[in-house]
Amino acid sequence: MLHTRDRIKNGFLLTSCLAVLVLLSPKITVAETVQQIVFVLTKTYEKMENLQADFTQTTQFADFETKATSKGKVFFKKGKMRWDYFSPNRQQIFVDGGQLLHYVPEHNQVIKSHIGRRTGLPINLFADLGKMQDLFTISQNKKHELTLIPKEKKSQLTQMVLTLMPAPTPPDLLIQKVVLHEENNNRSTFVFHDFHINKKFQNDPFAFQLPEDAEVIER
Repeated sequence: MLHTRDRIKNGFLLTSCLAVLVLLSPKITVAETVQQIVFVLTKTYEKMENLQADFTQTTQFADFETKATSKGKVFFKKGKMRWDYFSPNRQQIFVDGGQLLHYVPEHNQVIKSHIGRRTGLPINLFADLGKMQDLFTISQNKKHELTLIPKEKKSQLTQMVLTLMPAPTPPDLLIQKVVLHEENNNRSTFVFHDFHINKKFQNDPFAFQLPEDAEVIER
């Protein structure tokens, strides 16, 4: 049986990885049908080189009354992502293909694990958004709100709700908020802002350098 601390850590990693799905295509056009929206998402993603955004994550764990709030910055490009948490504690998450690295500077510790079908969101979806409708039942609740329900019965995610906002270049939209509902009744909300698309970086933000003398734990 998992201890409470391990449950929180596992929930943190799961919700962070799930959230990246909505960052794959930051700009979409309002469409009349879900099929058209997915088509535009796919085309936008194919043209996008990278994405950077600030985020606030608020998590309500089922066993706790108080909410946990974190802030940071996320970087994404096809097949790779990086989450930098600045508060309340500094942490970094790197994903390259199916491998995930979770670095905690305070402990000088790196946890290596793999993302698989256990989450209901296989990593190959990131390389082909056309598979979205194969993995989810998608409905459009309002003009600026979508609900995605995983078809995978073993998924820990029960539904994902996306809230959209107008972009500076109408009629495009940006994904402003994501709410993840898990089967254990945990709920995580991500609010994104200050988007930068196809930004030129001096150094590769996706290159992880293993810190000297860091403890490496493989799971």
